[in-house]
Amino acid sequence: FNSILHRQLRSWLTIIGIIIGIASIIALISLSQGLQNSIEAQFAQFGPDRILVAAKNFQGPGTVVAGITEKDVDTIKRIGVFRSVSPALARQAQFEYKDNIAFTLLFSLPAEDFLESFADFAPKLEAGRHIRKGDKDVVVIGHRVANEMFDKEIRVNNKIGVNGQKFTVIGVLEETGNRDEDTQIVTALEAAREVLDEATAVDMIIARVKAGQDIEQVAEKIERELEQARNDENFEVNTPKEIAEQINQILGVMQAVLVGIAAISLLVG
Repeated sequence: FNSILHRQLRSWLTIIGIIIGIASIIALISLSQGLQNSIEAQFAQFGPDRILVAAKNFQGPGTVVAGITEKDVDTIKRIGVFRSVSPALARQAQFEYKDNIAFTLLFSLPAEDFLESFADFAPKLEAGRHIRKGDKDVVVIGHRVANEMFDKEIRVNNKIGVNGQKFTVIGVLEETGNRDEDTQIVTALEAAREVLDEATAVDMIIARVKAGQDIEQVAEKIERELEQARNDENFEVNTPKEIAEQINQILGVMQAVLVGIAAISLLVG
């Protein structure tokens, strides 16, 4: 106590260092835990019955990595334990509205698979409807596309250009706070291939397993069938559990680094 009274500046700096260190560790752990919970909630929404197949080194929508083909789609369908097997194409494209131009992600699935493979886990609709079988040259747009990306708001039944071709907006998605979802534009695979000049390209395959099937065993069977049909291993088969584990490993490392940085304040104290 005598030392504290006679060295008040040093004492207060020590106390502040300890307080900041403890508060930083608590805040950063809470932040990383909240991020982890948010990601797990999104995977729960994505559904435990979906399997994603993509080329190795595929980094997500918007990246182009050759390796998956329509033949792979047919190989997976022949296994016969799926509610749906949908090829997906996700590429950057140019969009025009009222003389304004913007670039964002164009995501596409076959029109007949849209409700089964996308609508039930996508953000809810703010206006309009989802794509249905038989639809062509129509799009569903994210909230920021409709309200922020262009100078004027876009509403249902407005026309927008996609790589120079006219499309009709039939739906607007609710805002989620996720930039990727809020800035995406979704259309039917057939139309996307036409405007992107990609007649046979497949970026990923979304397979939805029938009820009662063990998703991990089905994923292993997909790997065996694809290896035999392709005669190579240039692909990845991911279940929601595997993807969540990979993300949790990354979050664990990030959390350890953040705590280590915050602990410097404690050490100084």
